[in-house]
Amino acid sequence: MTKQEVEAILLLAGIEYKGLFRIANEYSPSNLMDPWWLFITKDNDAIKIGWRKRVINIDWEATSLRINPKETHNIIYEFHKAPITADEVTQEATYVHAYGHGKAVIYLQELKLRLEQNHYAESEVGKKDLAERKEKAERRDTKEAA
Repeated sequence: MTKQEVEAILLLAGIEYKGLFRIANEYSPSNLMDPWWLFITKDNDAIKIGWRKRVINIDWEATSLRINPKETHNIIYEFHKAPITADEVTQEATYVHAYGHGKAVIYLQELKLRLEQNHYAESEVGKKDLAERKEKAERRDTKEAA
C-alpha cells in the first residue's frame, strides 16, 4: 500500500492524523515492497493499516478500544464496543479485515466513531452516563422478564 493510498483512505474516512509512518509488513515482514502504515490520530490513537494477502488489515491494538464483534445486546450502554461492521469478515477485539479500499474507508469511519465513543466512555461524565444507561437497561430487562 502506498503512502498516497493511505492518505486518500484517511481523507475519505474523515480521519485527521498528525503522523503517518511506514512500518514493516506485519503479515509478511520480508515483503519490503508492500509496507504497512502507522498513523497517529489527532486524539493520539495509533492505528496500523496494510495489506494482508487479499484484505486490508486495520489494527487498533495500541488504543484502549476493545470491541466485541459477537455482542449486540449491550449496545445501549456499551455502544463503543459495538462491532465495526455486520459484514461477514474477520473481526476481533482490536482489528478488522477489509476487502478493498472502499470497505477500508467505511470501516475506518466506524472505527473513528468507536474511538470517539470510547474516549467519552472513559471520561468521568461518560462513566456516569453509561452506568445510568446500564442500570435503566437492566431494570427494563427485569420488568420484561417478569
